Amino acid sequence: QYFDIAGTFQKHILAPRATTQERMNLYFRGSVMFLAERYTNLTKIVFLALWYASLFPAGLLMAAAALGVNYFADRFSLMRTWKMQPKLGPSISRYTRVFVFPTIIVVASFVASWVWGSFPFDLLCDTSEKIPSEIFGTYNLVQNEIIYGTDTTVTITEDTTYYKFCSRAEWNKLTSEQGRLVLIFNRFSYVNVALVALVILAAVSYLVRGYYLASYQPIGEAQGIPFREVISMSAYIPQVVDLRSIAYPLLVCNIDTIVDSDLFEWTDPNRSYFYYDITKDLDKLLKDDNSQEEQNVGNEMQEANDLFSKVVYWPYE
Repeated sequence: QYFDIAGTFQKHILAPRATTQERMNLYFRGSVMFLAERYTNLTKIVFLALWYASLFPAGLLMAAAALGVNYFADRFSLMRTWKMQPKLGPSISRYTRVFVFPTIIVVASFVASWVWGSFPFDLLCDTSEKIPSEIFGTYNLVQNEIIYGTDTTVTITEDTTYYKFCSRAEWNKLTSEQGRLVLIFNRFSYVNVALVALVILAAVSYLVRGYYLASYQPIGEAQGIPFREVISMSAYIPQVVDLRSIAYPLLVCNIDTIVDSDLFEWTDPNRSYFYYDITKDLDKLLKDDNSQEEQNVGNEMQEANDLFSKVVYWPYE
């Protein structure tokens, strides 16, 4: 990601050899990045670290290091190699913070409780029984009698602990220290479930309330500057981006009333905005069809234009 091999090859090898300016511009657009993919990687690292935290606590440090590397790599790529991203707002980060991370914490707490309750995962119980004296002695165990083992010698005395395979219910009768730790994890898990349930319930109720109660709160104060005088004036104009063979977006709306305004966020120095208006292409296709009557063509053109969005701007006179 730091080296951006594909992007470097396009900018320094292919771009100088492009036959047209438009093709050269395409090589400098930058790499495609999906914000959902970046959040997926972040969530995956946090989830795996917390899932195995009870078995491998050092994984938390490794996850912190991985998140740090991801942060600096993404920041560098965002400023240097990635193409301009759409303005999505904080909805993804808010959803991750309110719903995903609390759920991960709840799952991780139950997993930790299960791990400590199952350790060392052999379902062997200490019977505290005396070993019969007739089996005292030293035994030689060859490799083919032991699973994944080697030749070894086992000595059984009266001090040898006698274990037996037990059921899950019997295994739950843990030693005092282990049982205490599992009890703590269980209580912590229940508290987590209650807190997360309250957070999710509050978030859902807030969303539902927004459909019935006004919740608009202005940010900042009015400065008395008309919209027409804003230097960085822009508006939402429906368009199709990320086209392989065209350096600028295709406009999927009629722009007759806004073509002379400053609402566009981009400008092609060689072509007008009408060149990218695909509603004009549709009008031309319908007009070139001489097999239909003029009235039918006009009706079809009106119906076709109704399929596209409409953007209108009334400048202040």
